[in-house]
Amino acid sequence: MKLQAPKPVAIRAVHPNAGVMAWYANRLQDWLDAMHDSLKLHIEAAYKREPPTIGMAHDASSTVALRKALKLWGDRWRSKFDEMSQTLAEQFAAKSFKTTQISMMDALKQGGFTVAFKPTAKSIEAYRAVVNANVGLIKSVPVQYLKDVEQSVWNSVMAGGDLATLSKSLQQNYGVSYKRAAIIARTENGKATAIIQATRQQELGLKQAIWLHSGGGRVPRPTHVAMSGKPFDLGKGMWDRDERSWVFPGQLINCRCVSKALIPGFDD
Repeated sequence: MKLQAPKPVAIRAVHPNAGVMAWYANRLQDWLDAMHDSLKLHIEAAYKREPPTIGMAHDASSTVALRKALKLWGDRWRSKFDEMSQTLAEQFAAKSFKTTQISMMDALKQGGFTVAFKPTAKSIEAYRAVVNANVGLIKSVPVQYLKDVEQSVWNSVMAGGDLATLSKSLQQNYGVSYKRAAIIARTENGKATAIIQATRQQELGLKQAIWLHSGGGRVPRPTHVAMSGKPFDLGKGMWDRDERSWVFPGQLINCRCVSKALIPGFDD
């Protein structure tokens, strides 16, 4: 009689930590708040001090004060974000590693396995990857915001808009950037969790995990719905035909998917 190989054990899924996501979003939005308040104050002051001539191009003499304000305060806030980006990215990565590893250890313990994670070359490399990715994203926040602000200012000048209309437009720019900061925090929290999990799981010798679709998005990705419940290789992820690449749960923008690792079965 041929003996059947023991079935692998699936441990519970590890979800991105909501507290870390909220903390990261709040830090980004606090910096955005300060930048917005500063830019709005100085742009409006320049507008009042030297009202632009209706319909004049933005290189006209009537817009000197506005151009100076945009350049001076735009450069200052880009520098501020550049200076703090490394520290904030490192803090986020450290929090992500701590909470994810604790959650993984708890999940493994519930499955009957006790592990203790220590720093390794691969885990340090994963940490640095998370930090570097987030440094770039943090620096992108003022770049996109300032681009939108400048567009609003010159649109207002060319259309002959008043200060009240410009102020409303600046507030709308802020709202867009505020939401983008939240999306960055949610997406990066999921990506960091996925990277940390895959790294640590492979170090434990695990090969596969089960993809689980969250079902939480208003417009779910059809490919991710189809992936749900299927195993994938922890070394490369699951093939996403829409993205035309291998992906991991939580890696793509607004992806809330997670996974549960498969531990090879053992004979009694």
